[in-house]
Amino acid sequence: MPGAFDDAVRADIGELSARLARRTPDAAALRPQEWLGVVQTHSARLIAACRDVPEDAWATHSAAVAYALEAAMESGIVTPHEHAVRRLHLTAALLRRVPADPRVDLLDPDRAIGLLLRSLPVGLERARERAPVWRTLDIAEIRLLRRAKNLLHPALDIVATVGRGDLDARLAAWRDVLPRLP
Repeated sequence: MPGAFDDAVRADIGELSARLARRTPDAAALRPQEWLGVVQTHSARLIAACRDVPEDAWATHSAAVAYALEAAMESGIVTPHEHAVRRLHLTAALLRRVPADPRVDLLDPDRAIGLLLRSLPVGLERARERAPVWRTLDIAEIRLLRRAKNLLHPALDIVATVGRGDLDARLAAWRDVLPRLP
């Protein structure tokens, strides 16, 4: 007899998003690895189908992504940092295929850059100072710089894809530091 995980991953993207947007299955119904599987399956299917998603369905897909990542974090399999990285990568992948839309959380470049800026584990000045000498730093400091780099890559991809100068200006200094980060 199939369980909640099997039911979720067997559903097509429309049904899977609808279930997740309704916060089904309950966060406690799946094991951590199963939530990670749901997050990965949902993201892959959404990217594959995004060109065919009707405009009025994007709110459901956004709510589904938010809930799946929230449940995966609650289960302990996804950290807040990984949550932000996954969200930024998903937005970057979607925006390479469909137009930006400020009404849709997943398709809004401003919200993505806001997520980046809230999630960066190190400030620009500190990163600028430490990047050239990262090999001499302790492992905890190197990890902070690496986490910043992991967040910056998809965010800069988003900016390059949508071609908005105002977003580009907000990240220009980070773009200069990025190549020197570990």
